[in-house]
Amino acid sequence: MLGEIVRPPTLATMTADSIQNAIFRGELKYGEPLREVDLTKTLNVSRSTIREALHILHSNGLVDMQPHRGAFVTELTPRLVAEVYSLRILLEPYAVRISSENGRYDSDVLKNLELLMERMREAEAIGNVFENSKADIEFHHKICEPSNHELLMRMLSTIQLIARLCILNLNLYDSRLHPQDLHHNKILMAIKKGDPATAEAEVREHLVDSRDVLMERIEQQKPEFF
Repeated sequence: MLGEIVRPPTLATMTADSIQNAIFRGELKYGEPLREVDLTKTLNVSRSTIREALHILHSNGLVDMQPHRGAFVTELTPRLVAEVYSLRILLEPYAVRISSENGRYDSDVLKNLELLMERMREAEAIGNVFENSKADIEFHHKICEPSNHELLMRMLSTIQLIARLCILNLNLYDSRLHPQDLHHNKILMAIKKGDPATAEAEVREHLVDSRDVLMERIEQQKPEFF
């Protein structure tokens, strides 16, 4: 039987990863133009590689390609946030419910979730908003992964990438403390108890709360969108 061929990442994929990491570190700001000439010099790759990398990021929702203007880091708008969270509120609770109903949260999964919560706490303690947002979205991905629903996870991978931008934005520009740790702990406790309905409800409540706080912040920051 033929085995699966594992292909090494292409130069364009590695370039896209480098630009993506710069976005998530806050080195490239929301709405900032991504000029091919500058990126070519910085990353020491060809312009064709930069173009391919930007198209990869565009397909993932992190880059906005505008005709006759070029590429820009995706800017958070009320419409984008509302659409991203409306899908998360539908899909993530469902993924958690079917994962719980089918008993797929084994000891390894639970241990990983606990480690991610610890990473979030440590990052928050030292004010590392970039690591905090990374661990946050990894937690959400990991609670959905045991659903074993391939199409659902492909959709969530893109949605959660944009959601990471939203979380980062909230942590960078909103000085208020939000009970993220409490929410995540309640989700984890429901998962550990094997209670699908409660786990589903806790995930939904957390996402609705996160959406509302983020929408409020964007409304205050950019009232011209409303």
